[in-house]
Amino acid sequence: MNIITTKIPIANPGFELPFLGDNEFTVQDVPGWQVYDPSNLILIPFVSNYAVLNPATYSYLGEAPQGNNVGAIFLGLDPGSGEVALTQTLSSVLQPNTTYNLQVKVGNAAPDEFTPSGFPGYRVELLAGDRVIAQDNNTQSPLEGNFALSTVKYTSSANDPNLGKPLQIRLFNTLQGTGAEIGFDDVKLEATTPTVINGGFEDPVLADNDYTTQLVPGWQVYDPSNLISVPGVGNYAVLNPATYSYPQEAPEGNNVGAIFLGLPPGSGVVGLTQTLPTVLTADTTYQLKVKVGNAAPDEFTSPGFPGYAVQLLAGSQVIAQDNNTLNLPEGAFGESTVTYSAAANDPYLGQPLQIRLLNILQSEGAEIGFDDVRFDITKLPPKLFDEAYYLQNNPDVAQEVRAGRITSGLTHFNLSGRKEGRTLISPYFNEASYLQKYKDVADAVSAGVFSSGLQHFLDFGYEEGRAPDIGVPGSGDIYLRKYADVAAGVANGTFKSWYDHFLQFGLVEGRSPTYFYPTDYEGYYPDVAAAVADPNDNIVSAFDHFVRIGQYENRLPIFTGTSGNDVVQAFGLKPFLFGIDFQVTSFDPVDYISASTGLGEIDTLIGSPGAEVYQLGHGTSPSNPNGIQYYIGGGANDYAIIRNFEKGVDVIESIDPNLVQQVQNGNLRLFSRGDLVAVLEGVTTQLTRTNGGDFVFLPGTVFFT
Repeated sequence: MNIITTKIPIANPGFELPFLGDNEFTVQDVPGWQVYDPSNLILIPFVSNYAVLNPATYSYLGEAPQGNNVGAIFLGLDPGSGEVALTQTLSSVLQPNTTYNLQVKVGNAAPDEFTPSGFPGYRVELLAGDRVIAQDNNTQSPLEGNFALSTVKYTSSANDPNLGKPLQIRLFNTLQGTGAEIGFDDVKLEATTPTVINGGFEDPVLADNDYTTQLVPGWQVYDPSNLISVPGVGNYAVLNPATYSYPQEAPEGNNVGAIFLGLPPGSGVVGLTQTLPTVLTADTTYQLKVKVGNAAPDEFTSPGFPGYAVQLLAGSQVIAQDNNTLNLPEGAFGESTVTYSAAANDPYLGQPLQIRLLNILQSEGAEIGFDDVRFDITKLPPKLFDEAYYLQNNPDVAQEVRAGRITSGLTHFNLSGRKEGRTLISPYFNEASYLQKYKDVADAVSAGVFSSGLQHFLDFGYEEGRAPDIGVPGSGDIYLRKYADVAAGVANGTFKSWYDHFLQFGLVEGRSPTYFYPTDYEGYYPDVAAAVADPNDNIVSAFDHFVRIGQYENRLPIFTGTSGNDVVQAFGLKPFLFGIDFQVTSFDPVDYISASTGLGEIDTLIGSPGAEVYQLGHGTSPSNPNGIQYYIGGGANDYAIIRNFEKGVDVIESIDPNLVQQVQNGNLRLFSRGDLVAVLEGVTTQLTRTNGGDFVFLPGTVFFT
């Protein structure tokens, strides 16, 4: 893209703080926002109030348009009494040459015993400092009980008088009409900046063959040898070239940038340089394209081609360049291309990017022209792309990288692979899962709108908070349920989704979006612990090892629930499924504790293709000399629901060798000592004792299949 779009942070943009029950609301309290009340209308709660509200359907038919809550301003006063706003001063300041797009969902509350019929009116303002620079004054008319989208746009100039002033948002109930309450939700502010200022050198406007002297707006001179000293001998300029300089004139627009050096070859270099409004970021490919011209000789310009260089820098370091590879005839332009991809460990991450366009004065001739400078940025979600995985699964690309024709798999994917429908970029993106979850995406791929679900995810889905499942269906719900800090981060906009957190932080922290039990896996397999501890290994956690390697080997992972009702689904070749909270405490000898025993729980254990052990009990260990049978004590109020059980493949583990089996309503019910302990859905014949195959078991354990 030739523009950079940045989401400007807003505190509590969806008004999800605090957490509220249905139809609950705060009183004169909206976290992250302040009240603007120039007419002093907020005096008596319930007559006038600003609040966070979790609306019931009688207020808004669809409840909140985003999340659970909305911001609200209620003014039970006569029209024309004044106005009240929620306001927030942001950490960002007004930048030059930037377009700001503020979007807010504005709601008209349906009438009830407190809210009369009508629409009091609203205004959405964007300010720089204390000055309103753009607003939407009541242009939308949402029906009662509905929301409409308000949009406010502002584009700053290079010399905008408000540059550097902090941005501020105000959301008003203007009380101009009947009605009392205005709702607000899903506040978003984006800043869009062109990556290159004056990239076509069209500023200033010039007549044919006019030129500037030592002036190129948006660009600075780079002159390490101090060659630009005497106008007419050395000059950098904007030029509207006549046909005798370039027969086709400018390749884009009317003007070109030019560097004229009427000096002997080898005297030094002079460049036009521009620092861009972005820094080097990981998992990103940068492509700089510049049209380079060799001016035809005239009374000032001698024959020949002095040579050029096009450079991309991070900080002061040149990270990529085209050094005079074009062989240009006099009066012609050609296109120079410079490409660079930044990996996760790039030493220059965070450094500001800079472009240099150089006349290197290596040969006879004096003038180099530049035009149509474009800088495209193709960025992937942080830590999504896995270079080794991509090359392993795309051997044709790996061959090109080894041959030096492509710099990396990341470069290939960003420039070609994503358009070609290649989706094997990470063990943590599953194309089939994404399409299965999102029918609209699957339909769009079938219609040829997208080459793949991954392309949709990169173009739209990531920002929309969509994600594939990892390992099991519903993995995102599991992740948010397990980790309250992540759920809060998603709610307040810190993360796009659970998946965003998992990729950036959760994986390396040992978190997983399943009930996989990492402590057992690392303890039982010392090679896994060694791989995680080795800084030169690509494995960052026990779950990472299991996903990449272990699930395809004869490893025996544990998936364990909690002391409450759980839905536990495993994956891999030979997993153990516990609905209860089960923890291994020692491996030599093997010992364990059952933090819950299934009493009062109804857990659902879901099988997948392959051999699984469904745990209804566990044998003896030092801490449990008598073993433990689960789901005993609550009768029909605690048991395990077992789905997708494959007779002859899967096994039930118990300590009761005399389980009573009863087929009822198309399911097999298992009883231990007269107490229901399991229901095997869809199983209509009784199980038989087995030795458990090569599954690990403790003394006192019995198996059924």
